[in-house]
Amino acid sequence: MGARTRAGARWFARIGGGAAIAFGLAFAVVGAVDWDRAADSVGWPTVTGTVVTSRVEHSTNHRRGRTTHSHSAHVSYRDEVDGRALESGRIGFRMHGSTESEARATVGRYPEGSSVTVHYSPDDPSVACLEPGTGDLQWLPLANGAQLQGDVSSP
Repeated sequence: MGARTRAGARWFARIGGGAAIAFGLAFAVVGAVDWDRAADSVGWPTVTGTVVTSRVEHSTNHRRGRTTHSHSAHVSYRDEVDGRALESGRIGFRMHGSTESEARATVGRYPEGSSVTVHYSPDDPSVACLEPGTGDLQWLPLANGAQLQGDVSSP
C-alpha cells in the first residue's frame, strides 16, 4: 500500500470514527433523557383523555435476501390541560416488542372512543403517555450508545 493510500485510509478512519463517536454520544444522550422522562412520568399529574385511533400497523422489510415482519401498536388520544387541547401518540417510554400478539394486546387495552388516563409532564403538557414508568428494555438506547462509544474509542 502506498503512502498516499495509507494516509487516505487513516483520514477516512478518523472521520468515520469521529462520526461513530458523535452518533454513539447522541444515542446515549437521547437514551438518558428518555430514561429520565420515563422515571419522572410515574409522578406526573393525570387528566382524562379519549382514544382517537387505535390500530396495529404491519411492515415488511426486505434486506440481504431476508424478509422480516414487524407489528406496532399506534394509539392516539386527545386530552385537555389548562384549557389547551392536546393530542399525543405516546403509549409509554418503554421499548415495546414488535410481535403481532404484543401489538394487538396493546391496541386491545385502548379501543377507539374509550376514556384513558393520560400522564403529562407538568413542565410541558404536550409530553404525555398512557403507561408511565420505565420498562425492562429502557436501558437499551443508553447502553447501545455507550457501547458504540467504547468500541470506537478503544485502540
